[in-house]
Amino acid sequence: MAEYRLVAVWHIAAPLQHVFDTIFDSLQWPAWWPGADAVEHCAEGDANGIGSVRRYIWKGKLPYRLRFDACATRIVPLNVLEASVSGDLEGIGRWTFSHHEDVTTVHYEWHVHTTRLWMNLAAPAVRSVFANNHHALMQQGAEALARKLGAHLIDATYHELPPVMKRTLSPKINWGAAGAAGIVAGGIATIVQVGLWWLASYPPVDLLLRDTRLAAAIVLGPTVLPPPTTFDLRIMLVASLVHLALSLVYGLLLAPFIDNLSRWRSALAGGLFGLLLFAINMYGFTALFPWFEASRDWITAAAHAVFGVTAAMTYKLWQDRSATITGKRAI
Repeated sequence: MAEYRLVAVWHIAAPLQHVFDTIFDSLQWPAWWPGADAVEHCAEGDANGIGSVRRYIWKGKLPYRLRFDACATRIVPLNVLEASVSGDLEGIGRWTFSHHEDVTTVHYEWHVHTTRLWMNLAAPAVRSVFANNHHALMQQGAEALARKLGAHLIDATYHELPPVMKRTLSPKINWGAAGAAGIVAGGIATIVQVGLWWLASYPPVDLLLRDTRLAAAIVLGPTVLPPPTTFDLRIMLVASLVHLALSLVYGLLLAPFIDNLSRWRSALAGGLFGLLLFAINMYGFTALFPWFEASRDWITAAAHAVFGVTAAMTYKLWQDRSATITGKRAI
């Protein structure tokens, strides 16, 4: 899961009581806070409100909505509002308030992990986009709060704190199995691709030799590109090494995302991972290696999806086998 610690600080020339009461009454947020699509009261808490649960739906500038429940864990009037969050996000949201010389300071920390599969897969590439979307929502809230109170928003600042624990290679992940799963998946995906060429009445041998030269050109340069699409042992060896190395790396990249998933969710994640690789390889890397546009088609996309599913299932089978062996040894 991707971890975020996002902080917003607002300075508003308004009475502390008015600011606190308006933020505390989150059921009314959709009426004045752009982006707060809906807030629903789901459960009562104790006499002080601790344990009460409200469900939120948020929509920022990006084309997705976030849904989560917030359970109140700490309420100190005019000072602190804190809740634990579960749903599309898991973690803690904490408001703190202070007042000095007619200015109320609102400090908000959003310490959460994303739980949606596509967000976790996309986080390495678009983490800053997700963070900026949150900051934009908070800025809308600051401006709207000032309008609602008829007050002056003096300033609003936003930043991100470092993770509580730095991401390291998890000792639970079997990196040898992950690399091996990638290599196995690379071989199976190639067989599937050749079979699809044959079923689609394409010349499989010619296309295999073409793709061999496309891969070898990454190392040897474009001088080896077809035509002709003939067999060359040197080109075949280089292409095989490139394919082997990429399959191994992709297997290692996939493992952290599926390590704690069930087998079937891992298969789904693997298929999406394979399609993401297709998009990156065929539409991203072509900026450096434009000759790969020749293999940009549905069969290549299907082969990438097969690679992802196979790598995921192979890794999970290895996990299950290791767990079984460990259990027998423990007995």
